[in-house]
Amino acid sequence: DKTGGIALGSGGSGMVAPVGAGADAVSALLNLGFRPAEASSAVAAAEEELGTGATLDALVRLALRKAAK
Repeated sequence: DKTGGIALGSGGSGMVAPVGAGADAVSALLNLGFRPAEASSAVAAAEEELGTGATLDALVRLALRKAAK
């Protein structure tokens, strides 16, 4: 076997990848120049406040406000 020391998977970072509108909102913030941790944190806070049925535009707007604080 030649795969001896190769680690597979995410490495156990503990972060959950966002899905749906949350993932799109994170992508939008990344495209605006935010660091991945900032974008994920701001979107998570926005999702917590708005709920799981939030639209993409509402998530992005609130995440931008939260990231600016």
